[in-house]
Parts: sequence; C-alpha cells; structure tokens
Amino acid sequence: MSSPTNNTVLPDKCAQYDFTTTPAERVGPPPPYTSPSLQANLAFRVTLGAISLFITWVPARLLWRTGEFAGTILCVMLIINNTTTLVNTLIWRDNKVAEWWTGYGLCDLQVYTQFAFHAVFNISLFEIMRGLEAKVSLNRSIAPIRAEHRRQRIISALIIFTFPVLEITLNYFVLTRRYDIKTLVGCNTIYFSSWIYLIFYILPIPVFMVGASFRAGDNVAQACQQRVRIKLYFMTLIVIVVATPITLAFLISYLLSA
Repeated sequence: MSSPTNNTVLPDKCAQYDFTTTPAERVGPPPPYTSPSLQANLAFRVTLGAISLFITWVPARLLWRTGEFAGTILCVMLIINNTTTLVNTLIWRDNKVAEWWTGYGLCDLQVYTQFAFHAVFNISLFEIMRGLEAKVSLNRSIAPIRAEHRRQRIISALIIFTFPVLEITLNYFVLTRRYDIKTLVGCNTIYFSSWIYLIFYILPIPVFMVGASFRAGDNVAQACQQRVRIKLYFMTLIVIVVATPITLAFLISYLLSA
C-alpha cells in the first residue's frame, strides 16, 4: 500500500508473518475495501449471530437444570462457535489487509480448538440420541439414583470429548502453517492432507452423524415421556436431518479431491 504523500510502501503485517495463503491475498485487493455484497454479508452474520446467542441461551439453562448433559453441551458449543464467528466477523470486516490485526493469541487458540469444537457439537447429537435410548425406559418405574446419573454423565463425557481432545493433541502433526486469515471468516485452519487427518478428523464426524440418524428413529416413544425430552429430541432431529447430508457431501468431496 502506498502513502498518499510519497512512494513508501507501508508494511503489510500479514505479508511479513505469512499469515495468509497466497501473495495476492497478503497484498489484498485495491480500494474500495468493501462492497454492498460484503456489507450485506457482514450485516447478516452479525444480526443472525446475535439472535442465535439469545435463542440458544434459554434452552441451554433449561437442559442443564433437567440434567441433560449432552443437550447442554450441544447448546454451549453452539454458543461458543457462534460467538467466535461473530467476533471474527467484526474484527476482519473489510479487505484492507495492510491494516488487519495479525490475530496473535486469538488465532493461535482458535486453530487448535476450531475443529475440536465442531466435533463436540456433532458428537453431542449422537450422544443425545444414545442417551434417550439408554437412560429412558417406558417400563421402568424406579427413577435412576444419583450415582447412576453420575455414571451416565461420565460415559457421555467420554463419548463426546475423547475424539476432540485427541484432535487437539494431533493438531501439531497435521497443521501446514500457523494460521490463515480471511475477510469476515477471520482465523482459518489449514490442514495437511494425510491419513492422520482422514482417520481422526474427517471420518469420525460422519460416523457419529450416521449413528445418530439410525438411533433417531428408535427414540420417538422414549422422547415423548417428558416435554423437555420431546423438545430436545425434535431439536436434535432437525439438526441431524440438515447436517448429515452436508457432512457426507464434505466427506465425499474430500475423498474425491484427495
């Protein structure tokens, strides 16, 4: 970028530290640095992100009070992911690359947790369906004791968090660079296509989503016992119906490109 008074090129922080993918992206597009479509995208991201945070907070509290561990984790992950999207959108909201914040600290944290948080969200869908099948029985007349509730939560936590924790640990071996920054998207993770990435990052989510889809059809009667559970069931079912085809399409696309 040139100064209006001389020909001195201003330092491009993203170019200096190589935080974007290509030289063209590091230089950035010429003025104007925004457009009507970019502003519309920004407005929709901020508005819908703020609305989603408000909508998700209420069921998160309700599910926690009723002891639905997996449902609570699902809502919490949705809040975290939407908050991250909202913050990144506001920080990197135009194409003036030379003045972008380099993302120290924030992006370093996000690249190690981004995939894991999305994995937690998707695995929680499976655990909700498994939990409805395991914890609720129409023929049971005695309520579960506290120790049994604790054991069920431990099992749920192991199912939900095992793969994400493993993914965070393996990030060091599959990341190709520190991070990438994109307009509105913000911090972006770039992985090296390898068998580790395929087995521990790509395959688990489709497997859990397909498992959740199969379990969904068996849990209608169990879910109808309580109003909270039936709401949780149908909320999860809607997400599964939308997310499963997208997840499988992403898997097929990755396999074809690899």
